[in-house]
Amino acid sequence: MRTGHRLAPCGVARGHNPAVSASEFLDAVSARTPAPGGGAAAALGCALGAALVEMAARFGALKPAVARAGALRAEAMRLGETDLAAYAPVLEALRLPR
Repeated sequence: MRTGHRLAPCGVARGHNPAVSASEFLDAVSARTPAPGGGAAAALGCALGAALVEMAARFGALKPAVARAGALRAEAMRLGETDLAAYAPVLEALRLPR
């Protein structure tokens, strides 16, 4: 991964900057914390696959496939961000006094 490239989402549920490096995202997933978890990781994996399809379609000059893969990549990232944002209230509730 090139230096400076950023990935979203990672720290939304914990109030951090939602744009993080690939290394930071992997560190966050591997940490002993409930988020980010499977939903965010799956969304990023899907987005990465779609980006590879998008790249291959560009080499083949397949404009419809480029557009479809780009839309899938954007939707996967949106869903990953939604997953993290939806889990944020659960984490806040767990911090409440019992």
